[in-house]
Amino acid sequence: MSVAEQIFEKAQALPEPAQKTILDLVDKLAKESASFTKSVSARVQLPLIDSKEPGILALTNADIEELLA
Repeated sequence: MSVAEQIFEKAQALPEPAQKTILDLVDKLAKESASFTKSVSARVQLPLIDSKEPGILALTNADIEELLA
């Protein structure tokens, strides 16, 4: 069962004003989540560097500039 279905089922047991409040809250959270995802992906632009030991990277700024050149 999807999250949307779970929210829908639980909201059905509530009075109509509460259902509207839940719908407004879900809509607001969805919009905030979408804008957060866009801002994070637009802000982070790291070069991809192959490594024999993923997760371990010890480069200086000079090393990074050399790789980007």
